[in-house]
Amino acid sequence: MQDTNRSDLEILNVISNFFSVSFANRNLLNGLIYLHQISDPRMGRTRRLNIDMFKALCGEDAFPNVAVVTSMWSTDESSREFEKQIEREEQLSAEYLADVLSAEGLLRRVKSKDKTTIDVSSAQEIFQELFDLWKDDQITLDIQHELVNSGLRIGSTAAGKVLSSHLDKTYSAELSQLRSATKHASYAPTIPNEATDALDDDEQKALQASLAQLRADKQGMDLDLVQVHVQERKRFIAELTAIEARWRDELAEREREQAEHERMLAKRLQQQEQQEQQQQQFMAAFVREVAAQQQQQWREEQQRQREEKYREEVERMRKDLEEMRAEIQAKTETAEKAKRAWVDPLIEGAVGGGMQLVGGLITAGESYDSYHGLDKGEDVERCELTDLVDRDVVRSAVMGDLQVGRSRPEFEIHRKFVADGVLALTRDLSNCNLPIRLLFIWLFILGA
Repeated sequence: MQDTNRSDLEILNVISNFFSVSFANRNLLNGLIYLHQISDPRMGRTRRLNIDMFKALCGEDAFPNVAVVTSMWSTDESSREFEKQIEREEQLSAEYLADVLSAEGLLRRVKSKDKTTIDVSSAQEIFQELFDLWKDDQITLDIQHELVNSGLRIGSTAAGKVLSSHLDKTYSAELSQLRSATKHASYAPTIPNEATDALDDDEQKALQASLAQLRADKQGMDLDLVQVHVQERKRFIAELTAIEARWRDELAEREREQAEHERMLAKRLQQQEQQEQQQQQFMAAFVREVAAQQQQQWREEQQRQREEKYREEVERMRKDLEEMRAEIQAKTETAEKAKRAWVDPLIEGAVGGGMQLVGGLITAGESYDSYHGLDKGEDVERCELTDLVDRDVVRSAVMGDLQVGRSRPEFEIHRKFVADGVLALTRDLSNCNLPIRLLFIWLFILGA
């Protein structure tokens, strides 16, 4: 039995109170498991006391429902350490657990994952084995029977006697150590340069405190179950009060930490809000700048498109102007041709006289017909004369150069054809403007 905050008697009282209350409430046990760390190099006094106290608490009647489980085995089964652990297990079985194992108690090994951690799956397998083996059993421990049924005091129970013997031995050993240390301390100044067993002040104070605790434990062994229960109740309430005080202190500390955290959080949130506002302002300025840039780009693009459209329109107008200029040029050339085709023969006719005018008109009509394609048969009325009379023959007749005997064999030329030619020319003049017709009539009268 070992607890850094409790004495051996306090631990025995806690165990005795728990088992007695459970037994009084008819909460019986199925079995007990004792854990032993096999990695310890030797069986010290505390280890031996724990095993003896465990056996005294259980009693021989409960040994069939006891399992001793060894832990902290080496993971390397071929190592020297594992061999030493096997030897310790054999020593444990032969010297300390022989009575338990002879009463059909169990000895099991729980495997390790490493030097400080057990294998959970191995522990689960052992627990499942013990559960299946003991699930229908109910046992009564000696400490339960002695305290509840027999009404014995703690010091009169088997476990109490084991602890009392241990306290006596420990008290004697520590008292002898203290006396020896005090004796050596009194002689130490007279024996220089010689090692002594003298203790320093801290060690003497610790030893004296241990002796005082042992004396108190010896006096506390004379308690019955009710006194143990009352004492444990007070201890439990004191521990609970201490726990509550510790929790209140922790809560107050947590509240202070929470308040500080909230203050820091509020400050951080304020900073974040300021940063967000700055970011928003920056983003707004950035958006405005981007929008201005986009608007400027849009304007430039619109201007570029308008200029491109204007250039295309100017180019189109230039092409139209070129086409119009070419058309006007063609029309001008046509007018010049018409002018030359009409005016020159008319002037020649005016100079040559009346009949010469008629010949000029015929020649002008011939030029007009040739220019407008009438010689291809497109206008029957205008081509009547040319279809019947050779133009050269008519021109010669009008000009007075044609004689009756010099006519072509295929035509008989006479004055009728001249008259017909003049009538045809007069009919063509009816399609001209009034000033032109008057000019021709004036020239005709002048020539006659």
